[in-house]
Amino acid sequence: MRVSSSGRREAALSAAFAFLPLLIDWLYKAVIRPRPFWAFYYDPETIYLYDGLRLLRGQTPVNTDNPATVVQLLSAAILAPLAHTPFVIDTFRSAAYVVALALNAAAVYLLMRTVLRDTPELVRIAAVWGFLAFPAVLEYNTVWSPDTLYLAVGSVGLAAAWAYFGGPTARTAAAFGAAAGFCIALKFTFLVWIVAMLASFAVMKAWRHAAIAFAACAGGFVLTTSPVITRYPVMFRLIIRMFLHRGAYGSAAETSIATPSEIAAGVARFVTVFWAWHLWAALVIASTIVLLLRRRLDRSRLALTVFALVAFVLPYIAASRQISPRYVIPAGLATILLVGIVAAEMPLVRLHQLVALLFATAVLGVMWRIDVMTHDLRNENASRLNAAVQFVIGTRGGHDPVVVYSWRFPAPAYALRILAPDEDFLRQIEQRFPREGDYSPLSKMRLPSGASRWDLFVIAPVDLAASPAAGGVLVARVGDFLVMRRR
Repeated sequence: MRVSSSGRREAALSAAFAFLPLLIDWLYKAVIRPRPFWAFYYDPETIYLYDGLRLLRGQTPVNTDNPATVVQLLSAAILAPLAHTPFVIDTFRSAAYVVALALNAAAVYLLMRTVLRDTPELVRIAAVWGFLAFPAVLEYNTVWSPDTLYLAVGSVGLAAAWAYFGGPTARTAAAFGAAAGFCIALKFTFLVWIVAMLASFAVMKAWRHAAIAFAACAGGFVLTTSPVITRYPVMFRLIIRMFLHRGAYGSAAETSIATPSEIAAGVARFVTVFWAWHLWAALVIASTIVLLLRRRLDRSRLALTVFALVAFVLPYIAASRQISPRYVIPAGLATILLVGIVAAEMPLVRLHQLVALLFATAVLGVMWRIDVMTHDLRNENASRLNAAVQFVIGTRGGHDPVVVYSWRFPAPAYALRILAPDEDFLRQIEQRFPREGDYSPLSKMRLPSGASRWDLFVIAPVDLAASPAAGGVLVARVGDFLVMRRR
């Protein structure tokens, strides 16, 4: 169907207003008060720096647990014209943030042309603002990682779902499946869409289309992740381990599947902590229930609603054992789809539209204030902590000491070293930081080249007992870290 130029202008105008909070947040955190690369989120950003550099060398990326292949490929494209060294980190981050901003802007416009096309303008804006208010969405706006691209990639999946259920054919089923596979290639948290798709196809009784969609899903995933296909065994072992074991990335030894009571407790804690956003979610879910009670939807629209509801609920259950906001972001995306369904099926008077927009604005305001305060506090704490430890090293560390930093200490050398997968990267880093090593509880200590032992060790108390610094002498306690001297 041909879309008029006025329709495109209306979609562009709505997208511009809806995108404005994300742009303001980006300007504040990327331009006005930027975060030093070593201050906090260095572990995702250096991962994709090194994985992008490895792809440019013809090597396989090392970190594929997300699997984040979309981010790795974009990282390689961004790094291609730059010097292939760890020290391009700041230029790389700046360019990546611009890429993410542009992709997210395009995503909002895509939603306006598809899922929210039949939605009143104020409600269109409210739907996007409601998603932006989801915990961690703004937080990761300027953190180059898969979480930065949830909106950009997830919108492709939402648009494909809307197209399929709006006109179910073999072709739209294939597009729906391929888009879902693309989303899963960004982050395995989208695996819940497989169950949501199965439930919606069951409502449709469209088993032939289901077979086409799932085949296309597998194809989309394999095509997108083809650069890391040799890492499939590692990927899938990790997924199974996280499902069967407790702890970070399934680190606990014992096998234990989450019980219903554990799931309920985890979800309850999450909802309690992030109560503001869940007021918006409650409004969306309540409106959906009213729609289902008042109107008899045709089978395809009912199936789309089932897909959206399952896609909303399952991320909470899947992440309940180690529930973190960024693992549940697909639930936030599902609310956009639910708003589009409700608005397309129920007449919304101007008062309803204003209430929706004001509600979303209030929730977004609360979450943005928390996000900005957290951003500034992390920057200040990192700078203060680094300066205090450098003072201790300078005054009590002796002559030219070898210093080993441990997990999450904010230091430029440590941020660059800890996830550097190759020796040549370490040697490059040591040209600028020749006396600094790294340690993590999940990996062995790495001393700088030429050093046979450490002199000072900066480590969190919780990690001390199992570390090489366990037998050292306490020199100072600085914030959440201990400075230990070798005996």
